[in-house]
Amino acid sequence: MKYPTSFILQLETSFEKIPGNYKKTFHKKTVQNTKTSPNQTQKLPKKFSNHRNLIHHRVIFEIIATMSTFNDRLNTALGGPFEPFMRRSIQTVILFEAHRCLKEKFPSMRPFQKKMAIFDQANYLLNGTALLPHQREEVMWRTGTSKEVLNPDMMWRRTRVVVQDVQKLAKQMEAFAEANPPTPQEGDEPGSKKEHEEVYRAFLQKQYEEMTGKTSETFPPRFEFTHNNCLLVYKMYFNKGTQLDTSFPPPENRELVLPAKKPECAAGPGTPLSCGQRLNKHGVFARSPPGSPMHPGRMQQQKRLEQLREVREYMDLLKQFEGVVDEEALNKRKRELFEALPPAPPACDRNKNQIAKTSHVEGNNTSNDATSGEGSQAQNEFVVL
Repeated sequence: MKYPTSFILQLETSFEKIPGNYKKTFHKKTVQNTKTSPNQTQKLPKKFSNHRNLIHHRVIFEIIATMSTFNDRLNTALGGPFEPFMRRSIQTVILFEAHRCLKEKFPSMRPFQKKMAIFDQANYLLNGTALLPHQREEVMWRTGTSKEVLNPDMMWRRTRVVVQDVQKLAKQMEAFAEANPPTPQEGDEPGSKKEHEEVYRAFLQKQYEEMTGKTSETFPPRFEFTHNNCLLVYKMYFNKGTQLDTSFPPPENRELVLPAKKPECAAGPGTPLSCGQRLNKHGVFARSPPGSPMHPGRMQQQKRLEQLREVREYMDLLKQFEGVVDEEALNKRKRELFEALPPAPPACDRNKNQIAKTSHVEGNNTSNDATSGEGSQAQNEFVVL
């Protein structure tokens, strides 16, 4: 596995901050690679290879604490280049950060405005990451099987679930830390980042042993991403138990321009949208010609029915495992299937003639307003948040 050269250099710098009892396990020779560009990648130096878990946790926690932006912290927390198994964890972090950026503005928003805002903010954050375009789209898939990109309605529902799950995980971590207090290291202050990291690794190790029964084997790095999608959020945002890390950079305050009334032809529930599509300058999704994904027709109806049929078949299959498989695992799978359900079809869909007629009327009204000097109220009913 190859890592960005900038990441290797950060490891070299943070290596000097590791306590002496940990530093003995490493060679003191540093990597001198001045000819390599920070944008290139290289293999993890040999001196780190035998202590991969320590690199992915103790040293990475030290680096995260020094990061000043969300993107820096995310890239460092991943511990390397993008891998497919990181998809849901990254999506969870993006949705959690989008909610953090907008939660102060939510009380003044209407339900449809919240969906538009969370969709736009999540895509803004995603486009700011170092991921490639096809990786960004993969991150926002509803499921790995359907490969359908989350629309505003699905994204809003999933965001609410993510926030609740993160709080539950934080309480589990707090209870675990009380039952298994970390071993203090020389020079460590009580409640420090190192103690938090110690509890985090111990929690992962216990979860791995309970799942696999391998008490003598250390959990692999990818277990952090495949076991629980919220673990990456906790690693980045929390300091101890349910306490948020005070050193985390404040959320970016972006100006949002949203419609005051729900647009009749705005992207509604069930409308598949590209992860790169965002609100325009007026806060409204641009109208597309009839037959486009913005105006789903029979093909979209058929696709929705196929999704419902697929979820129902999976639910019937899960019923056969009741009493055989652990109830908690079954409930978790059922909840994932519930999240995968397509929303109800939008009530604002119109046929081609109605759309063409509306466009014609709006065009005439715009011309008349330009002549009389009176602006259209529909074009000015926006709120800036």
